[in-house]
Amino acid sequence: MEQEARDRLQTPDVQDQIHTIEAVIALRYPDKFEFVKDIDKELAETDQLEYCAVYPKGKRFPKTG
Repeated sequence: MEQEARDRLQTPDVQDQIHTIEAVIALRYPDKFEFVKDIDKELAETDQLEYCAVYPKGKRFPKTG
């Protein structure tokens, strides 16, 4: 997941292709979301999302996890 996000850095923006992508966010849903019918409700109630923001030159937020 995170490597896929890193691979998108510095590629052309697909919308207008004028700017390059300068940051990406990787988001991982819990496995239980695969068969959820009301994802908005589940997202509002979960505390199990994992994410990270990745920037050029290896910068990452949060630094670990």
